[in-house]
Order: sequence, then structure tokens, then C-alpha cells
Amino acid sequence: MSLRHPESCVYRQADSGSDGARCALIGELLSGISSAMSLVTSDICSVCCRSFLPTAEDLNPVMASLVWSRCDQWLTSGVASDDPIITDGLRKVCSFAEKSLPLVTIDGDELPPRPVSHTAGGRRSCEDVARHLPYPDGNGKPITQWTVGVTTAHRRLSTVGECVTSVCQAGWDSPHLFIDGEFDLPHELTSFPRTVRLPAVGAMGNFYLAIVELLRRSPADGLMLLQDDALWPSHLPIRDYFDRVNWPGNGRFVASPYCCENYTAKDPGWRSLDETWKYGAVALIFSRVSAEEFVADSRVIGYCQSETAGIDSLVGDWAARSNTPVFVPTPSLVQHIGEISTLWRTSRAVGMRRASRFIGDELAPITAEDEPG
Repeated sequence: MSLRHPESCVYRQADSGSDGARCALIGELLSGISSAMSLVTSDICSVCCRSFLPTAEDLNPVMASLVWSRCDQWLTSGVASDDPIITDGLRKVCSFAEKSLPLVTIDGDELPPRPVSHTAGGRRSCEDVARHLPYPDGNGKPITQWTVGVTTAHRRLSTVGECVTSVCQAGWDSPHLFIDGEFDLPHELTSFPRTVRLPAVGAMGNFYLAIVELLRRSPADGLMLLQDDALWPSHLPIRDYFDRVNWPGNGRFVASPYCCENYTAKDPGWRSLDETWKYGAVALIFSRVSAEEFVADSRVIGYCQSETAGIDSLVGDWAARSNTPVFVPTPSLVQHIGEISTLWRTSRAVGMRRASRFIGDELAPITAEDEPG
């Protein structure tokens, strides 16, 4: 996303009667009421320019907040227009702006803070991670060979570079990028293997085809597929930890290293969900046999051919039908950092789309005080 400046904003119009300016976009959305409602200060313009360019169909969070507050102010001020057409139009604009606001969780908490970026201190050991997140109880086999992919598409606030960097820091050196549609790949990612789908097939199609391609390209017994807004902790040896996990069962399983608030347990550890898994396809691990069964399932194939969204629901439904266990950890090993969805223009990463406990925040890098004396 290129940096914008107030002086070059297409909506900014000088106002001779004030020190600020008028916003043509606010004026368009709030047409029919006082023109004073479109006045904005330089500070407001500067903050708005730090986000993506808004339009009448796609408001960034700053513009959504301005439009909602001013629209609500007018509707509740007692001086609203007697014209029912204008009033009804403002109510619709107010509702639209509200949907574009960064949401809060159901108990009123603010959006959880972005994971801490640790730049000082040493990496923790597998033993440190295992003490904080005990291995699952099982007599199965660990994954001995991995194949890893990252799905991505155009996103107004791109996170793919941060995602891929964290994958490498976690221990997987060369994830395969599956790019859906036209996309300006960051320069630092141009050396990574990639598949570009032109024309774009949508998130669902890209997810399905990525699994098929990873299976065909590698004989690995473990397959991991991440969305481009998944973040691993940079200071923890996550792959080494996974290499020691004896997965329960007979080699058929799915694991979600990402655990949203809805699935967070009271006690730390891994658990197999009793209910149908349906939230959080941010990061998924399939055993090879499970991945092969998933892509061969007739209902999965039919759904992927007709739908563009609902990956988590699709995987959860297939797992329930095939009696494939789905494992989730508390705390989450992955955080969801995407505040702007590639699918839904008014979606924000909050509530069930955000991990309330993230191991990267709870287990800090090792310091001199931690070293044995």
C-alpha cells in the first residue's frame, strides 16, 4: 500500500472559512444536510492517510468513524431534516459506516493488542515451549517431513511479508506462496517458490488447489497451509516443537495451531474438539492421509466449485463426517493479524477471529536472568 498525503488526497477541498478543509467523500455520503458536517482538520486527514484510500463503497476505519459519528449526531440532534428520503438515507449510511468500524468483542473489550515484536533476548528451547504448552497425549508418530504453503491475494493492508518472515523464523525455510489474482509481491518475497492463479479463483479455490499442489509436489507426511495474516512467534522454535509431537490416533488428524477466543480452554494444552470445528482457518496442519481424503471428498469438491468463502466451516464439516479429530492448543501458537479481510470488506480480526491467548506474548525471549547461574 503506497503512502498517501493530505495535500494530494482526491477528497480534500480547501475551505476558505476555516483552517481545515472539506472532505468531498463525507459530503457525498451525508448529502442533504449541513455542509459543516464535511469539515475536517489536518490531523484527521493525516490519520486517514495512514490507512487505505476509502471510497463510498469501502470505508477505512477512520472514515467509518467520522461518518458514523457525524451521521448519528445529526439524526439524534433534534434538527434532522423533515424530508423522509434524506433521513432514511442517513440511517442507511449510519448503518453502513457502523459495519465498517473496527469491532469490539462481545463483552465490550477493545481489539486485542497486536503481538509484541521481540527484538531483544534469546530464543527459547523446545522444553520451554512444552512447559508452557504441553505436548498432546498420544502414542502416534511425529511428522518427519513438512510441506508448507501460504495463500495470499490482494489485501488493502498487506501482511504477507510479515507472515512469511514469521514462518521462516519458526523453522520452515521456504514456504510455497499461492497467489490468487493480480498481486504486487513484496521484493523480499520474490525468491520464494510461488504459484500465481490468473484469473483469480477465489479464496476457497485457492485453498483447495494449494493442498492438491502441495501433495503432488512433495511426499511429505505433514502438510501445513496458512493464510497470509498468520503470525508465528519469532523467538520460539515452533518447528522443533512440532517435530516432537506424537499425534494421537491412527495417522488421521487435522490440527489448528491457531486457537480463537471461542476455543480457548481454561488449562494449557492440546485438546480434540468435541463439537464441530468451524472457526479459524488461519493455519491448518493435515496429516498426509487426511489431506488426501479431504481433497478427494465429493462434497468438498462440489463446495469448492460453487463457493468462494467458508473454508473453516468446510473443513469442520468434512472432519465431522469423516470422524477426523481436530486438535487446538491453549494458548494459540499463531496470532491472526489481518485487520482487513480479503473476502469481506467490512470484516475485522476480532472476537472469534482473534486469539485471546497467544504464546508469543506469554512466553518472552530468554534473558540473562533466565540463564542458569
